[in-house]
Amino acid sequence: MGFPFLFALLAGFLFSLIMPWWCLVLVGVLAGLIWPYPGHVFVAALLAGTVLWSGVAFWADLSNLGIMSARIGQLFKGASSAGLIGITGILGGLLTGMGSLCGAYAMRAMGKND
Repeated sequence: MGFPFLFALLAGFLFSLIMPWWCLVLVGVLAGLIWPYPGHVFVAALLAGTVLWSGVAFWADLSNLGIMSARIGQLFKGASSAGLIGITGILGGLLTGMGSLCGAYAMRAMGKND
């Protein structure tokens, strides 16, 4: 799981510097195309997306002293900053993992399994 995880983490970080939020899905698809093992690459991409988006959300929360997350938490009936960061990470992980499944199953459909 090591190399697909590192690939998804580093590529996701680099792509997110120049592309919109949905670039993590493309990173997942790329990971799935490179490593066509659906279960393996899904777990790696899920963890990488979760770590990356949680880290970015945590950094954004620190940079504005938690003001933004406190206001958004009020919209969601008092959700805490940690809860919002966790939800953000889970959503990022699921998006990246589902993208990797799409890529892995596309390779399988083309008959290019390793």
